[in-house]
Amino acid sequence: MKRKIVSIFMVLLFALVLVACDNGEKFDLEQEQATFDEMLLLVDISVPTANRSQVVNSFSVPVEIAGGGTVTWTSDKDAFAKFEVVANQNLIVVNRPAEGAENETVKLTATLTWTGPSGEVYSESVDFTIRVIAIPVSEVVSIADVRNGEYDLGSSIKLSDVIIVHVASNGVSVFDPTSKHAIFVYGSDLAKIVAVGDRGEIVGEYGVNFDSPQLSKATFTKKSTVAMPELLAMAVDFEVSNYWLEPGTPTSIVEAEKAAKIDPAKNTFVKFTANVKDHPEWANGSTTNYTTVLHDPLDETKYVRSYYGGAKHADMVTLSGTDNVTIYAVAYTIRNDRVKPSTIEGTLPSFEIFVIHYEATLTDEQKVTIDKNNLTLSNLFLESTTVTLPATGANGSAITWTTTDAAVFNVETGAVTVTAGQSKNVTVTATLTVGAVTQTKVFNIVVGEMPITNIADLDDMAADAEVKIKGRIVTFMTSDKFSNSAVYIQDATGIALLHQVSSAQTSLLSVGSEYEVEGKVAFYQNKVQLTGAVLTKTSAEAVAPTATVLTRALNSDDVYSFVTIEGFVKVDATGRTIKLYNGEIEYTLYSSSSDDLTAVVFNELLAQFKAGSKVRVTGIVGHYNLSPQVLLFNKAQVTVLEADPVGLAALIKSEMISGNAEVVSNITLPTTIFGATITWSSSNTDVIANDGTVTRPAVGQNDEVVTLTYTAKLGTTDIVIENNTVEFTVLAQTGEPAPVIELLATYDFTQFSGKKGVEFPNATDLVTAFNSVSTDNTLLLSASNVAKIYQGNGSGGGADENNENLIKTGTSSANGTMTLTFAENVSKIEITIRGWGTTDTFSVNGVKQAAIGQTYATLTIDLATASSTLDLLFEKRTLITSLKVFG
Repeated sequence: MKRKIVSIFMVLLFALVLVACDNGEKFDLEQEQATFDEMLLLVDISVPTANRSQVVNSFSVPVEIAGGGTVTWTSDKDAFAKFEVVANQNLIVVNRPAEGAENETVKLTATLTWTGPSGEVYSESVDFTIRVIAIPVSEVVSIADVRNGEYDLGSSIKLSDVIIVHVASNGVSVFDPTSKHAIFVYGSDLAKIVAVGDRGEIVGEYGVNFDSPQLSKATFTKKSTVAMPELLAMAVDFEVSNYWLEPGTPTSIVEAEKAAKIDPAKNTFVKFTANVKDHPEWANGSTTNYTTVLHDPLDETKYVRSYYGGAKHADMVTLSGTDNVTIYAVAYTIRNDRVKPSTIEGTLPSFEIFVIHYEATLTDEQKVTIDKNNLTLSNLFLESTTVTLPATGANGSAITWTTTDAAVFNVETGAVTVTAGQSKNVTVTATLTVGAVTQTKVFNIVVGEMPITNIADLDDMAADAEVKIKGRIVTFMTSDKFSNSAVYIQDATGIALLHQVSSAQTSLLSVGSEYEVEGKVAFYQNKVQLTGAVLTKTSAEAVAPTATVLTRALNSDDVYSFVTIEGFVKVDATGRTIKLYNGEIEYTLYSSSSDDLTAVVFNELLAQFKAGSKVRVTGIVGHYNLSPQVLLFNKAQVTVLEADPVGLAALIKSEMISGNAEVVSNITLPTTIFGATITWSSSNTDVIANDGTVTRPAVGQNDEVVTLTYTAKLGTTDIVIENNTVEFTVLAQTGEPAPVIELLATYDFTQFSGKKGVEFPNATDLVTAFNSVSTDNTLLLSASNVAKIYQGNGSGGGADENNENLIKTGTSSANGTMTLTFAENVSKIEITIRGWGTTDTFSVNGVKQAAIGQTYATLTIDLATASSTLDLLFEKRTLITSLKVFG
């Protein structure tokens, strides 16, 4: 590497060099060198370090560095990796060695050049070594073969004649015009270099995503181009109702649908007619990404969902209320319960599709709105150039343009003029007209050096707008697996997330230090973030961030706040989701994965959360579907506080079993709550023993009121933190001979199969399902009040995930309920149950049961005084494997 510095003699002479220009201005060459060195750290390729030995696709590289640096790229093997500008993207275009050939190691050289304020020219080169993987010898198969799933994960597959029919940000959909099948190919790098209509062959690895077959690590070789009219003519005629899956569709059927084993047309390139409608009311406070649906014109109760990543999804939102729209689309996947009408009970699996093209009779309002939505103009011009401003929209809108500064941005000629060292703000307004309908779109443009934008103002900016912000890093997490970083940066107006900051900038990151950041605005689940961020550290001294101390519950307005909370840990932390309790307040904490943090850091973090301990946590509030949760990156965020017996005692009391109940059978007494050791003492051990064993008074004797005193001690110590009582009335035996209690039937839910997390749509179906696994189907007479009760457990959780052989109750945000009425001769129930997490509880006939943990336990429930009715309320999620009925 060579560094060219004009005044080399002076550099050798002085450690700190000051250069005086003719105008008397002085420049610090040492500071210039430090600035250049920081620029050099930003020169990198977009391929993560871990993946550079297995490159299969073209990738982006920078040609400009914030501050005025320029980068040129060369390769020692142009035949396999060469810099090119493709569709306005700066890429290293990769050409893989032929099938059966050797892999090729390529050295890429990036040369950064920068002229400092003093006029000194700095230049240095950086080498990057990649290995371009040869195209593997692959079996030529059809998409139908791939969808049959007869391949091992990672198997190399070639599709010989396919057409790109949709390009998304994370991959492409390819269509076989011969067999009329389609499949999704995952890969953002591939998506950058192909276009709809490209026809050729594709080689990739077989994989599965959400149970749907797909390819990844794929290379596409273009052979020809199919014009759009010809492509549209290839679409398979279809109907929306063919996509419809009824609520409660068995998991086995859903999985077969995903693999296209039932009806291949559901997973191909299709054409159908639909009534378009957006249903924001279905979101129920969650994201509206999934509320735009395409209804069957002949039966509007059936629909398919427009996926928000589709090329024409925004147009579908605008077309809401338009009937008989001709849609060209391809299926993406099937997901459960994205959003749905409140009238639909049970789990609703639904197809999500990419809308590729549409034909509709548009109103003038819709024509203008769609043309307006699709009208774009860069918000930043760093160099003088000429742009072409369209005079007509795709739907016929006449477009006229005005500017607030014609000398800087001339809308007549398209000339954009940058004056060195200056930054000008210009407002360019487009007026779109069709008939009597007129709308305007305003573009706030920066010509010259980019100004600083307040973080609070990012919410009002358009996606992909280029901006510069300035602030201090509050916290960050660098992924051990992917090498990139999630960075949270704060100015006086708020905090922003810098998403996936490149590995090349990791060494620049320092909490409390100030940075100027350039990047593009993006939105995830309605929250703003910056992508492609480039950070430049300022010379300002670091200032430690200050967190806001919260003593209330979190809400959606707290997302991206930096907070400190305190609370008690209920059970030892074993997974990524951890709960803290402060009085009646429940806080959710969420840790990055062990892959991101490393197993060591992850385990050290979890070790801070021990049952009964009181902790203080400082961190950023993240979110999932706007549900706030404090993010955990390392154990330094956690302070284990001194024991708080008073606070812990209150929580133990709130979790304690309820008294004031009539009993005729044994009572399950908890022995630990919030890590405290619970011991029991009975006022009458002849009636209720200290372990909860019940001996009823004899026939003719009075009922006995027994006081149970519990003592809660801190952990395994002798420190008493709670001492209280609960009372039970033990009913005397009746005048009739004591009945012989015997097992009447077992409802063995481990016999269930074929369903993973399918909600019972009604009480009748629940009774039928229960009786199908019972040794006596005459005892369960009816059910009612059935809500959030599921046959089997689906994906998305750590407890018995994808287990068909059980009953799941409740969700993370909703209680489960069911009331079971048995025959009169049923007097006792044994239920084998466990909690999904560490905070799940349930009540029987209005009596809260002892806390349940994450291991299965059998609890006994007496029905003698409940008219053979079992009224169950499950707070959050539990799993049940059996019910045994005695009488």
